[in-house]
Amino acid sequence: AGELITRISKNREWTKNYPVVLELVQNPKTPVKAALGFIKKLHFRDLRHVSRNKNINPVIRNVAQNYFNQKSGLK
Repeated sequence: AGELITRISKNREWTKNYPVVLELVQNPKTPVKAALGFIKKLHFRDLRHVSRNKNINPVIRNVAQNYFNQKSGLK
């Protein structure tokens, strides 16, 4: 499954699709480096959800929280 997720994350046709990007960020088997690259593509509402979701890798969650704070003007 991890191999398939890596292939999807590298395929431009798949990553043009927003729901696919969102699922890649939220999937714990997505490589952290790939997921971090998709954080800036997330909509504000989804960014807030990712930054608060305890089931997401802490590194991804922290980056999402920082980006959410930037976008909302909290920092």
